[in-house]
Amino acid sequence: MRFVNLTPHTINVYTADKELVLSIRSDGVARCATVKNEVGMIDGVPLYQIAYGEVTGLPAFDPNAIFIVSLLVRQAVPKRIDVLSPGELLRDDAGQPIGCIGLSR
Repeated sequence: MRFVNLTPHTINVYTADKELVLSIRSDGVARCATVKNEVGMIDGVPLYQIAYGEVTGLPAFDPNAIFIVSLLVRQAVPKRIDVLSPGELLRDDAGQPIGCIGLSR
C-alpha cells in the first residue's frame, strides 16, 4: 500500500509503544474551501462564522493508496475509505509535537 501525505508537514506515525513505524513527507495539500462571514464584535475583536465547503487537492479514489489528510478534510469526505487522518498527537518531553499514534478513520 502506498501512503500519500496531503498535509503541509511531515507525518511521523508511531505505535502505542512509541515506536516509529512510518515517516512520510508532504506530497501536496488537500484543503476544504472556507467562507468567512463577520457576525459581530466582542470588545473590538471581530467575531466570524466559518463555513467549510468543497475539498480541493484530494485525488480520486485509488485502491493502492491511502491518503493522509487533516481531520477537517477527512470529515468532509466520510464515505472515502482511502482517506485517513493523523491519530492522537504525540509530544516530546518539552511538549513539542513529534508525530501521532496511528492513523484515524
